[in-house]
Amino acid sequence: MYIAVGGTALRVIRALRCDHVVHVFSPAMIRDRQIAFDEGGGVRFEVTEHPVSLSGLTLADMAQERSFDFDAVRAQAKVDLPGVGDLGAFTPDDPCHLGVFSRRDRVWRKAVRCHLLSRSLPVESLVIMGPQLAFAAPELAVIQMSATAEPLVLVQTIMELCGSYSVSPVPVDDVYDTGTVFGVPPVMSLQSLDALAARVRVPNKQALTRAMELALEGAASPAEANLALALSLPVVQGGYQMGTPALNVRVDVPEHLVPRVSQQTYFLDVFYEDCLVDLEYESTAFHLDPLLSLDAKAFGLWRQGNVIKADADRRRARELAVLGIRPIPVTAYDLRSVTRMDQVAWSLATQRERVAGIDMAEHMAAATDPRTHLARMRLLEQLAGEPHVVW
Repeated sequence: MYIAVGGTALRVIRALRCDHVVHVFSPAMIRDRQIAFDEGGGVRFEVTEHPVSLSGLTLADMAQERSFDFDAVRAQAKVDLPGVGDLGAFTPDDPCHLGVFSRRDRVWRKAVRCHLLSRSLPVESLVIMGPQLAFAAPELAVIQMSATAEPLVLVQTIMELCGSYSVSPVPVDDVYDTGTVFGVPPVMSLQSLDALAARVRVPNKQALTRAMELALEGAASPAEANLALALSLPVVQGGYQMGTPALNVRVDVPEHLVPRVSQQTYFLDVFYEDCLVDLEYESTAFHLDPLLSLDAKAFGLWRQGNVIKADADRRRARELAVLGIRPIPVTAYDLRSVTRMDQVAWSLATQRERVAGIDMAEHMAAATDPRTHLARMRLLEQLAGEPHVVW
């Protein structure tokens, strides 16, 4: 059996999430397709889903094909899934990482690297795709990546898998960020990651523990995750050390205020409860750039859509004020500029001082000290990059 592990497993997970195929992460599923190796060293992943109970099975059982009656499994087939999708090219410098249970199962290809896995891994640590193929569950993939991934990339990856968005499995050089898919359910939690980490060998436990301390659940986009990280990370790492916010908090309007607002429920992007501040990320990405089109009708639709959005944003800010919540807008330009992020942090600090009575002057003076400028600039540069990994 071949198991996609580490960064290769992350590619598979991202591809499935980008196709909105999220229920495959249940360990009570088996998939009937074998891995295919091309002569040039390429690897193909294709999936067809067949529900089957894995209750009571160990990974030692899974390592042997005779443990399953695949004809019976095929007869139970109820759902067909599309292929995993484009995982990008595997090269000798960025190989496909596969785990095997036995040394004799190793394959030798220029773009494939095999790792020997323990059969004592918990059953929930793998997602079985067929008699000869599986991939590491999100929690195991993160644990494996802790060995070599950059600390910030590890935190970003955890937040992605615990959030409702997925980055493309291949780098996308697109100003409109079409490589990110939104509105997909999380595939793990900090609790499930901690539970698996307690049962398996962690190659770099210190790095994983630190990443879990910094990661936040509930982000709805990479930008929201990056904004929360910039504000919460320690000053020595380039952050503003403003405490831990809550992401995408649901706020139900009290019944007596419902007549005064246009909707009964709001979701707050990056919420600081102690001062009732909601930092709202205002995306500057559009599906159509009018400067690239001479079509008058298309330009009109673009303009109309943005007028409607701007009106909704203003109405939202007004109605949040009714609830005593102060929105602070943050744009993509802010996240790319140390000076502008300093201004965002000062806005938040001022509100915390006014509402919560916290003396923020000394803290912000240290956070925005010119001597820390380089660290903040490096952090923003790192956050701006797509969180792709090599493992």
